[in-house]
Amino acid sequence: MSLYKQWTDMVVEYVKTKGEQAFWDEYMEIEKALYKELLAKHKEKFTFTIDELANNNNTTPEFIMGFIDGINDSLKNTLDLEAVTATDEISLEVDLENLYFNMLDAKAEYLYTLPQWEGIF
Repeated sequence: MSLYKQWTDMVVEYVKTKGEQAFWDEYMEIEKALYKELLAKHKEKFTFTIDELANNNNTTPEFIMGFIDGINDSLKNTLDLEAVTATDEISLEVDLENLYFNMLDAKAEYLYTLPQWEGIF
């Protein structure tokens, strides 16, 4: 089973057992931390393995896959999410302007108001 499938299955199970709000509360904290790191180093490629990023952020590979799923539309070269594994080295080239507008479109105020944006635009 692909990590992407594990991610989508985990979301369904999480919501069934703990509720949708609990899922979003946990996911938004993880997502916010990852975007802070990415935006703080916006002049560099964001390179990692899913396992390493999960370990460094005290989360699971499935939640990191969720982050990748969310940012994929804002990448200069999108990833084949079904093919990504936890041990692949991933290097994200982010189109920051597109990312910002996607955050606005998603009404993700907790992301588009991060102070790390101030040094970018």
